[in-house]
Amino acid sequence: MKKVKIGDRYDYLYVVIGIIIIFLLTEFSFQYYSDAHDKSRNSELNQHAQKSAQLIQESIMRKIYVVDTLKIILELTDYNVAKFDDWAPRIYEVEPGISSVQLAPNGIVSFIYPLEGNEKAIGHNLLEDKNRDDGAKLAIETEELIFIGPITLIQNGKKAIIARRPIFTSQASKKIFWGFSIVVIEVEDIGFDDFVDEDEYHYRVLGNNPDYKEQSVIYEKGPYGGAFKSESTISVPGGQWVIQMSLKENPDFKMMHAVFYLVGMISAGLFSWFSVKKYKQALEIQNLNSELEKMNSEDALTGCHNRRYFEALAIRAQDRTIRDQTVMAIIMFDIDFFKHVNDQYGHSVGDMVLKKLAEIMADNVRASDDFARWGGEEFIILLPNTSDEEAIEIAEALRRKIENNIFDNDLKITASFGVTVYKSAESYVDLFKRVDSAVYLAKEKGRNQVVYLS
Repeated sequence: MKKVKIGDRYDYLYVVIGIIIIFLLTEFSFQYYSDAHDKSRNSELNQHAQKSAQLIQESIMRKIYVVDTLKIILELTDYNVAKFDDWAPRIYEVEPGISSVQLAPNGIVSFIYPLEGNEKAIGHNLLEDKNRDDGAKLAIETEELIFIGPITLIQNGKKAIIARRPIFTSQASKKIFWGFSIVVIEVEDIGFDDFVDEDEYHYRVLGNNPDYKEQSVIYEKGPYGGAFKSESTISVPGGQWVIQMSLKENPDFKMMHAVFYLVGMISAGLFSWFSVKKYKQALEIQNLNSELEKMNSEDALTGCHNRRYFEALAIRAQDRTIRDQTVMAIIMFDIDFFKHVNDQYGHSVGDMVLKKLAEIMADNVRASDDFARWGGEEFIILLPNTSDEEAIEIAEALRRKIENNIFDNDLKITASFGVTVYKSAESYVDLFKRVDSAVYLAKEKGRNQVVYLS
């Protein structure tokens, strides 16, 4: 029988100890990686939930701005809904994803665009529907825009979110409820899947519906649950939604333990280094900083009206001109060689010029006139009860005022003006095209002049 030497025994012992150490290091490395992985995935999940909530909120705010546009148009037309079918299509086409726009005088749905497919909703009394009147009454009580949903639409059985804005008129210093402006957004058109990585996450969106006591599931994709969960709030008019997200199970991760042991048998140290590196890489995050789109009537830079609001004013002025058989003029001007200003002095100086021009216009137009920044370096003025001769004189005076003004950096600016008057029975689109053509002709003739097109 062969004897075992003490040295051999120590060699075997070292091998065993070495194997044990390798396995311990491998197990430690795996656990280290697993913990880092969990933290990273949780961090990634939280970040994605916050980002998705922010993107969904921005998308919703863009869509419900149409509700306020309806309200503004009603105010501008003195609550005359006779031409609803004329201006509703233009409002409807502003924001994709809207199912329909509606008006409900006295709480009764009476006007819908598009009407096709929504006929069953006509005549629906929002204040007498016992299943859906709480939200309508809450909107009236708070005088605020309220989100309702998810609900099943009467007209087509689809799930939808409804934004209702209560509208009040004033009579003898008292507020009188006129009705609701309404935007219907089908849940499938909100585009939740556009804001969430479906390959990585299960999620659902919960909403608080005033017509129901408990939170309702607005939309869900896959089973929510598991070890990694996160949620983030979405601010909506009249309340909050919640997006809840969970990670999908990663089948590749189950094989990782065996891989770790295999790699650890070769080099525990190398694998440990790799785990630390992966841990550090996984903890890197991206900074997210996006703002909700400012949707109001003012141009953010100059403080004067923006194009959308001006178009609404023009529609109202057009209706008044037709009704009263009066005249109306439009002046548009474009800064000459404005690109040279930006290129030579920088955009900060260009912004200063635009602000100063807005101030000049505010100081020189009449109280009855309205003006706006039309876009870029273009401005436009609406002149009710103004003949072509008067409009040309006003434009010429404003042109000279701009020409004689000395801007910062001793900068001199000129502008090319176009003038036209409203023709009977023409659309405001044709009116704007003609005044734009007048500006183009002014530039063609040498700039810094006024051109009138009849």
